[in-house]
Amino acid sequence: QIEAVLDSGSQIISMNKRHAVGVRLTWDPEIVINMMSANGELNLTCGMVINAPCTIGDIVVHFQIHIINNAPYDMLIGRPFNALAQTKIENYQDGGQLLMLTDPNNGHPSLPSEFAILTKVIAFCFWH
Repeated sequence: QIEAVLDSGSQIISMNKRHAVGVRLTWDPEIVINMMSANGELNLTCGMVINAPCTIGDIVVHFQIHIINNAPYDMLIGRPFNALAQTKIENYQDGGQLLMLTDPNNGHPSLPSEFAILTKVIAFCFWH
């Protein structure tokens, strides 16, 4: 199980290399991209995991995950997931959020109980 932060500002799905190794994911080291860090530095990713099945709530999705050395997070789930699962987020005055998904496999709505209703939306990915 990996704690993943949903980030609609991210154009990719990425994971800390340490966690990718921990859940025994393998990646293609030939598929790399330049990533710009918050301080403006450009760094190459380590590679990309192709079609990694991940369960979020009761939905199984297949992610293309860019692996990053020393990322300041376990996993970051960006806009590719938002588009795939047609995510909708309701924001509340107390800072809470509610995330609603559409299962891309059958079109049914889903409200994953694993998502925090706090100040940031967090998913728990279970690897197959």
